[in-house]
Amino acid sequence: MIYIINYFTFVTSIPIMKFGFFLLLFIDYTVVNGQVVISGKMIDLKNKPLRGASVSIKDYYDGSATDSRGVFRFFTTKKRNVELQATISGYSSYTKILY
Repeated sequence: MIYIINYFTFVTSIPIMKFGFFLLLFIDYTVVNGQVVISGKMIDLKNKPLRGASVSIKDYYDGSATDSRGVFRFFTTKKRNVELQATISGYSSYTKILY
């Protein structure tokens, strides 16, 4: 049995695979560096978790609501001078600036 290897097909596929690999790494790098995670926990003065509070970046579209333990977590592309605003029914709103 004799195998015939087409040399030109093999040689041209390696640069395409290298380009695809580096393109995949570049896309992964930009996605990872393009987002920031903001997380925390909201509690009242008696250290009880605040459920269902809305936490968002002021004058921006990113935000989340707290779960049953008062924990929130969301991703944003805004990196500097983030002003978090938390609101919940029955409490006054709270604002904190993150640098």
